Order: sequence, then C-alpha cells, then structure tokens
Amino acid sequence: MLVGTGRMKLNASLKAIEIIGGKKNSVIGIGTGSTVNVFLEKMGEIKPDFFKDNLFVASSIATELELKKQGATILSLSTIDQVEYYIDGADAIDREKNMIKGGGAALFREKLLATSTKNLIIIVDETKIVDKILSMPIPVEVDALAIGIVIRKMKDNGLLPKIRGIEKGKWGPVVSDNGRIIVDVKVKDHVSDLVELERKIKMIPGVIETGLFIGLSPTVIVGGMEEAYIL
Repeated sequence: MLVGTGRMKLNASLKAIEIIGGKKNSVIGIGTGSTVNVFLEKMGEIKPDFFKDNLFVASSIATELELKKQGATILSLSTIDQVEYYIDGADAIDREKNMIKGGGAALFREKLLATSTKNLIIIVDETKIVDKILSMPIPVEVDALAIGIVIRKMKDNGLLPKIRGIEKGKWGPVVSDNGRIIVDVKVKDHVSDLVELERKIKMIPGVIETGLFIGLSPTVIVGGMEEAYIL
C-alpha cells in the first residue's frame, strides 16, 4: 500500500489521466521526473491506447526510454514547433504558480516544451507547494566552456552558485543530455522581481537556460493523501 508522497503522486497522476487520457491525434510533450514516471506507468495500465493514438516528444533521454516501454511513437524535439499538451512535474511551486524545475537536469528541454505548448499541465504532490519559491536553489544550465566565467559573474551579481556534483556513479559535475553543466544558484538576498532575476542570470554569456519557470499559467494538479485537486 502506497503511503506518503507515493500516494500523493499516484493521486495527482490519476487526476491527470482523467483530464488527458482520452486525447487522440495530438502531439504531446512529456517531462522528466518521478511523478511523470508514475503518470506514464498508470496511463499504460488504465488507457494503453493513449500511447498508440498520439505522438510524443520527450524532455530527456530517460523519458524517451519510459515512453518506448509503452510502445509510443517519439518525435525529435528539433522536428516540432509546438505541442498541444505538455505534462511535467516541478521541484517547487508557489501559489502564484511560479516554479523551480531542473532537479533532473532537463530544464532546457523542459522550458522549450513548456513555452511552446497550448496546454501546460503540471502534476505535483503536496510537498512541492512552497510559500517562497526562492527558498530552494535555481538550477541553471551552463555551457562547459564558459563555466569559470559564469561562476565568477554570478558571484559578482550577488548570487551563490554551486556546480552540481554526481552523488553516485562517475565522479564530477552533473552533465545534461545536451552536454552542459548544471549549476545550482542560491539567491542571497530577498528578491521580489522574478522576471528581473531571470533576466540578470540569462544575460551572463554561457548561460543556456534557468530552471525558473514564470509567467506560464499552467493547470496545476496537486496530489494529496486522499485525492488530487487543482491549485
């Protein structure tokens, strides 16, 4: 029997399946993470035709592998200019629906899909709801060639960057599917203007993308212990 966040993720996934499970003839983007994996697994059990009736674009190699298990037809991200639906999770989300993403190091592809979809659906468990979105670091994808320069410029701008290291397996920094380094950036002082904060980070040459997802107005499905609800 599932307990804790496992139960919450399941409830969120079941609610998302109610919303999107009947879609056909659509190009659908799928994000990365443990909640998304639960969604894919349960969709395969409840509505397996979903994977035959639609085409898919994945935000990571890991998600491509999960989709292949379901027999889905997968398109390359470079071949599409829009997806009808995009389903993903979040590492943190506030009541204004500002999000931090990038825990799985797929933030660049995730933002491409999130900003090119007609319908953004975010599925999270209740533990991901936060009062202050900047209470956790912002993942930033950085070109390896520029890593030293980017770190220095971030510090000059009053930010606290840390290159993310691998906890298991190969020693060294975490590298994205795009071959770039992930830097987790803490914001030292109180910041209320998230748009300006993102602009300041992205203006640094060598920064590819940030994990700060703002201004997207997603449909947010929150899984609780008893049921899921819309934020």
